[in-house]
Amino acid sequence: MSEEDETVSRKGDHVDIILEDDVQAKHNAWNDLTLVHEALPEVDREAVDPSAELLNHELELPLMVASMTGGYPGGEEINDRLAKAAAEHGLGMGVGSQRAMLDDPDQARTYEVIADHDVPFVAANIGAPQLIPQDGEAPIDIEDAVHLMEAIDADALIVHLNYLQEVVQPEGDDEAAGVVSALAELVREVPGPVIGKETGAGMHRGTARRLTEAGCSAVDVGGLSGTTFAAVERIRAEAAGADDEAWLGERFRDWGVPTPVAVLEAARTELEVVATGGLRDGVHVANALALGAEVAGMASAVLEPAAESEEALHAFLDRLAAEIETAMFLTGAETVDELRHKPIVADGETRTWLESLGYDVAALGGQRLDA
Repeated sequence: MSEEDETVSRKGDHVDIILEDDVQAKHNAWNDLTLVHEALPEVDREAVDPSAELLNHELELPLMVASMTGGYPGGEEINDRLAKAAAEHGLGMGVGSQRAMLDDPDQARTYEVIADHDVPFVAANIGAPQLIPQDGEAPIDIEDAVHLMEAIDADALIVHLNYLQEVVQPEGDDEAAGVVSALAELVREVPGPVIGKETGAGMHRGTARRLTEAGCSAVDVGGLSGTTFAAVERIRAEAAGADDEAWLGERFRDWGVPTPVAVLEAARTELEVVATGGLRDGVHVANALALGAEVAGMASAVLEPAAESEEALHAFLDRLAAEIETAMFLTGAETVDELRHKPIVADGETRTWLESLGYDVAALGGQRLDA
């Protein structure tokens, strides 16, 4: 199989596995959190305003359709459906890794379809491992990155940090020395802000600060709680007879920093924060905002109805909006900014993590910049 065919096959495999197999983290940390109910909200339900801002772009809902797909034949239909819904509901949207677009130009349309819709915030996407040489293979250069952004009329560039996935993937790229300086150079040259994004293993505050030093404007924490790509790649490795990689995928299935913890850690830096990883409903979104995220991101939760039908996707987003607005109303928050100052209770594994890191678990909420 050629390199181009391998890339296309891998993209399709990822979507099929996420839709058909159990590849979720064993514990969803968002279920450890509870916003404190306000019996006297002092705000009219219809006055609740869930709009948010990300990197100077206004969104009608505090939500990103997180980077998922493109680069294989079925990707065009799904991305078209997601982009249309994002435009109608006022959401941000990221595409899946555009490496496939460079490897196989025939797949360009699966990404470019995004530009057919008036999505208020669009993010292109490349992988951090591809910023440096891998086994002698030339890295993605600045010209390539600019081309990928322009192809979908992107407002920002996501650089995904997927080293756990790469080390389990039979064809993965696991060289990482020099990636921070390569990222810093990229940030200086591309025409727009750069978002550093984990893909399911989360991050701690030190990583977020290193991304700040490299010049990133925002971070998508991509925490442990939802789809774990170690599990996704384990299934692919087993099918390919790659026993060592399959073993690693199972062993490291639940490796990482839980998403709520990663949100709190990143929110205590100067970066704008996108919370992805395990969010399944509007209450989870409200929890993420209360912890300090600018917006939340959803991937598999949105992919499932998008793969079903346009009607199913719109119904899901309508319910999601109602859940977010209701959670805001029942905490007395008229705006997303007010929600960030509402109390939230942590229990279970998440509470253990936070106590171990020195957080005052009795004072969660509004935890921006060591507040």
